Amino acid sequence: WTRFCQFRALTHGVQVIRGKYDRSSDPGAITHFQALSAALSATVGLGNIGGVAMAISLGGPGAVFWMWVVGFFGMALKTTEVTLAMLYRNTDNPDNPHGGTMWVISKALAEHSPGLGQLGKLIGGLFCLTLLVMVVTGGNMFQAWNVGNITHSYFGVPTVVTGMALTVVVGLVIIGGIRRIGAV
Repeated sequence: WTRFCQFRALTHGVQVIRGKYDRSSDPGAITHFQALSAALSATVGLGNIGGVAMAISLGGPGAVFWMWVVGFFGMALKTTEVTLAMLYRNTDNPDNPHGGTMWVISKALAEHSPGLGQLGKLIGGLFCLTLLVMVVTGGNMFQAWNVGNITHSYFGVPTVVTGMALTVVVGLVIIGGIRRIGAV
């Protein structure tokens, strides 16, 4: 279905990064490059940094091969995910678009199977709940804990101070909405 987009879209991605498609008259809150950066910032994280080191230490050199295989299919999956997010996002307020997996689930099910619209909303809501649990426990908390421990180990900064500094910096970025996230 994706027709090997992980190869076909490489040159297109470079053109997007260079700003070939950016026009000031285009609708939207952020540029193509800012959208790409925001998508990558939500993708690259704990698994791509700590997970790779853990896989190599436990699995040896063979783990690198399997990471390449998974990465090959993951590129097509990510392209599909972003494409669906663009197709089913809510742009009622162009300066503050809303989107994500929950919108894709609820809107796509309602569009393709009108009787399943309520089921799509239920599944989207369950996704949001499980995402909140993951963000609080496994995602951001674990990353902040790692930053705090490393900062304490190397620079002697108390972990509580690092945690408060991270809270302020991340809060300043996120509370500004997609425009500030894109600018950062």
